[in-house]
Amino acid sequence: MADDLEWLENKSFLTTALLLTEEKNQSVPEQISVSPTPSSTIETSFTRQSAAASESSSEEADVAQTDIKPLNLKRRYSVSESDEEVLSVAKSTKASDTSVSEKKAKDKKHKKKKKKHKHKHKESRKRSPSEEVKQRPAEKMIDPSKTFIEEIPGLEAENAFRVDRSCEKSLWNYESVYKGHIARYFRLTNNCFGNSNITLPSIFKGEKHKNTVSRYYTKDKRKEMRAKGVFVAVDGKVANETAQYISIREKDAKGGSISKSREEFTPAGIMDPATSMYCQGKGAAGKESTEVGSGLDETFERTAYYNRRLHEDPSNVKLWLEFVAFQDQVFQDARFSAKSVLNRRLRDSFQPPRACIEKKVAILDKALKANPSCLELQIEKLAVEQDVTDSTSLAKQWDDLLFVHSADVRLWRHYLQFQQSRLSTFSVGRMGKLYHRCFRTLSPILEGKVKVVKMADTDNLEEEMIGVFEQYCSFLHQSGFTEKAVASYQAMIEFNLFRPPSLNLTPTSDCVAVFESFWDSGVARFGEPGAKGWAAWVENSGQVSTHSFIQVKTDAEQEEILQQDSALWNTWLKIERLCQGAHWLPWRPDTTKEETEDDCEDLDRMVLFEDVAPVLFRLRLSASCSRLVTQFLQLLGLVQQQGTEEYATPFHQLLLEAMHQVSTSHGVNVGVKVDSVWQPRTELVQFVQNTLRQSAAYFTGWYQTFFTSQLLQLQACKHGCQDVASLSEKQGKEVRKFGKNLLKETQNRNDLLLWDGYIRMEWALGKSKDALSMLQTALAMFTSSVTDQDHAGMAGLCSLYRTHAGICLNFTPTELVSLTGRKPSPPADCKKKVVASFVCLMDTGKFSASKEHTVSAAQVLKTRRKFQSILKDLINSPEDLSDSFGKMHAVQHVNCFALFELCAVGLGDSLKVFESSFQLCTLASQTASSPQIRMAIKGVEKELTHNLVTLLRNYASVEAVSLGQIRSRLDTGLSRFPDEPSLLRQLVDVESGSWLAGRLRRYFEQATREPASVYPVLFEVLAEMQRHAKLVATNTVHANSRGDSEQTEGMSDTGTVHRVRAACERGLQHKVAQHCPLLWRLYLHFEAKYGSIDRAEGIFYRALQTCPWAKVLYLDGVELFATKQFQELVDLMTEKELRVQIPLEEVELLMNSEPQDAAAEDTLEEES
Repeated sequence: MADDLEWLENKSFLTTALLLTEEKNQSVPEQISVSPTPSSTIETSFTRQSAAASESSSEEADVAQTDIKPLNLKRRYSVSESDEEVLSVAKSTKASDTSVSEKKAKDKKHKKKKKKHKHKHKESRKRSPSEEVKQRPAEKMIDPSKTFIEEIPGLEAENAFRVDRSCEKSLWNYESVYKGHIARYFRLTNNCFGNSNITLPSIFKGEKHKNTVSRYYTKDKRKEMRAKGVFVAVDGKVANETAQYISIREKDAKGGSISKSREEFTPAGIMDPATSMYCQGKGAAGKESTEVGSGLDETFERTAYYNRRLHEDPSNVKLWLEFVAFQDQVFQDARFSAKSVLNRRLRDSFQPPRACIEKKVAILDKALKANPSCLELQIEKLAVEQDVTDSTSLAKQWDDLLFVHSADVRLWRHYLQFQQSRLSTFSVGRMGKLYHRCFRTLSPILEGKVKVVKMADTDNLEEEMIGVFEQYCSFLHQSGFTEKAVASYQAMIEFNLFRPPSLNLTPTSDCVAVFESFWDSGVARFGEPGAKGWAAWVENSGQVSTHSFIQVKTDAEQEEILQQDSALWNTWLKIERLCQGAHWLPWRPDTTKEETEDDCEDLDRMVLFEDVAPVLFRLRLSASCSRLVTQFLQLLGLVQQQGTEEYATPFHQLLLEAMHQVSTSHGVNVGVKVDSVWQPRTELVQFVQNTLRQSAAYFTGWYQTFFTSQLLQLQACKHGCQDVASLSEKQGKEVRKFGKNLLKETQNRNDLLLWDGYIRMEWALGKSKDALSMLQTALAMFTSSVTDQDHAGMAGLCSLYRTHAGICLNFTPTELVSLTGRKPSPPADCKKKVVASFVCLMDTGKFSASKEHTVSAAQVLKTRRKFQSILKDLINSPEDLSDSFGKMHAVQHVNCFALFELCAVGLGDSLKVFESSFQLCTLASQTASSPQIRMAIKGVEKELTHNLVTLLRNYASVEAVSLGQIRSRLDTGLSRFPDEPSLLRQLVDVESGSWLAGRLRRYFEQATREPASVYPVLFEVLAEMQRHAKLVATNTVHANSRGDSEQTEGMSDTGTVHRVRAACERGLQHKVAQHCPLLWRLYLHFEAKYGSIDRAEGIFYRALQTCPWAKVLYLDGVELFATKQFQELVDLMTEKELRVQIPLEEVELLMNSEPQDAAAEDTLEEES
């Protein structure tokens, strides 16, 4: 306590009261401390002290609770007689200064004060002072004018206190002293002196502290959260300068500075921003405007914006649809502002409430009043109402809409997709009738028999009807009726490609009646061995030639499965998948074995004419016929890369159910197997090969070359490989032998594109020397014999020169560029050799490999001008681009020109070639006279973009190339073609080389906001799954390097698992992806393998509700959840009329029967 008083003396200001002692020479108690007390707590007068001193000795327990309080000498007070007895020290020092008259006046004044506060001290006045206090002599009063302790002579610091004998009743009610009576001090450190390991928080670790949450939801914080952000940009001048530091200035959208440094307003740096603004006279106005601006909710602002815009322009359909989509953001979470709701991660699994749906319907009703004939708004309204309207009323609305717009194919496809994706009303038989109704309605319109008010373009109608037919056959195939799908394609191809010329002018209905006799005749159909076509059968007067049927037997494989003694569900699943892969061709009775229709064991395998007749319609364009055959090959499993325009449709999602259907997905490791590789049976390979040969024999020109080149791809696919480089040495020899025999055929000897395809296959197999020798032979044979007007010859010749340059520069084939690693740089002599070869191409001279590779500057300049001249002529001639060979010639010419500049000058000039080509294509597209020409120019741009990125990646494998150049070209290409799978695959390959995925995620976040097709969503999911698989593989390798006995702590995959889940959930909310069986299968298998099985079960049932026709989903459910729901899933398949190849009861009988019986039956069949 003496130290505390000494601290007060150093301050030269006495804030405590003058304390009086019990006796003059009495020492200070040991356990008494002095603390500064607020003035409100020290108003105790000496009158109260006198009453406390007169307390009886029976209440000595109260005296034990003695409280020492300071006395404020600045306040005037009177001293009672009882208190004068205590003031022994003051009496000896101030007796001479105090008169008797003053004492009487004080006493008189004090008595009046006692009477005034009589009721306050009623109980204390009854007490009598203790004997010790009564025996004390009276002491004189201290002059109240004295303030400081120095003014009272003889008063020591240790005696400057008083004893408060009144009881502290608050201590009876509370467990501690009032906090205002405890001295406060600041602690400079939490460590214990002498032992730094002991800290203050560790002492109180046993105490429980209540978690306090930051009140971000208060009124002021909400205003800050809702305030619009400030655009921050870097000044252009600063960006161009090289400085020692990075200077970032706040700039508005117009580029003007909106903030200044604080030192400009506060030179001393002592004022905060609010004070500095107030000093400038801007404080009040700024505060008021800020409150007004931040108080306006972002949701209300956007709503007002839409209302204002739609009032000014009610015919803006796109704006109406944006306003409808905005309601999901408003209703998602009312606690946050609309700006926060725009974050996609908050909308992972949002389901709009009924109020949101009703508001959407009200908005669409208002939009339809302003645009009554808008079909897009009507389709959107029906899609919104499907969750709140009963099925009967909704079906009636669809029927009314189809009656008015019966010629709109897009409306029919929306209607079919809607009916196909509703589990409650779905059945295969009902959907088949709806598809037949669609074809019966559209076929007369296509032929011109039925006139509609708003007639669509006939050519466009034909292409869209082919799309509906593809959707119908894919539906049959995915629901298990592959035989009907194959028979429908066979019927359509025979009906359009091999129709007798005598029936060209006959109405379609009559042609269908004649076609029935051909279908039921038993003759070989398209794709089967010995098929001649419908026209050849008519010319032969209906004579049926004997032919061999493709028969697939699975008895031995079934017996092998039954001998494994697996569980019932596992046995049934294996046999079901075996039969599904084997039974793809319609069953027909073999007349050579005297079979009849009664011999068919499974009636679903036999396809009658009544099953295919409703879907037959006539095609007029050869491009439509070739597209029909290509779709047939894709259904069978041979996938081709198509144009961007065919992918950018919201209905393409219905066709994808396996990974091998995505042509650019080979080589992508996603950690789960969802039919990643197409592994056809031998009989199916034979059927596809017959299909390709018969198609090549029917078509001429470009299509003939295309179908012939697919034979080479089939040879690699039949071994279960998506690319030739994955073949073994033995398999590679077989493919090379097949290719050489193919080139020896008469119709293929002069096909330069086919030559180029075979040489690139040799190159991919690692036979670069053999490929180069073949190239030199082919170039020496054909260089001087091809003219510039021959687009087919020049396209093949430019392709050969491009392949020659790639081999010389140590590049990788285009189809294998995703697997490219670091390779040695080519020598300088190789670049001279490439330049000399391109000089021969432009001079139409004879190519010679032994010629010296010395090229003069004049020859280089002449060749460059020739390249530029031909390029302008090709791009500016629309007729040439409309032809497939002309388009291929233009693309390969640009590739050769770019390679020439790369070897002659450098990479920069090579990139300028592509940039100038894009500019020419843009100008040609603006002046095009028809949509077909614009589509052809768009196809040229797409191919050039893909080749540009491939060239950069190939060159980066042998030389130093900035990754920014590849990324910038990819960004430019994807801005033009955001749905192109090849460019999306290139983007994933480029960005997956690093562990930093921020740039890739930012791109997909922007690209998947309003996707036009399923591919941006699909590749976003594949990118996240590939990243997770890479992390798992890294952890596995790290664990194996340490050994199994050691515990390895690798990187956790929890974050990547959540990333995959979020990508799948976001993707499945889009209309272009929510009915994609492949996307649901990827999500389901990933969750079952790396996540929770219960969560995977919920995903499975969500998938069935959106894709009830996909049989693969049911089979995946049996595989993953068979222990609980096997019988339920089989019953559900039967209820929805999905194709079940083998009944469950039959499998039980086969498992219970003896295997010797089956072996005996096989022996009897072989003997017969």
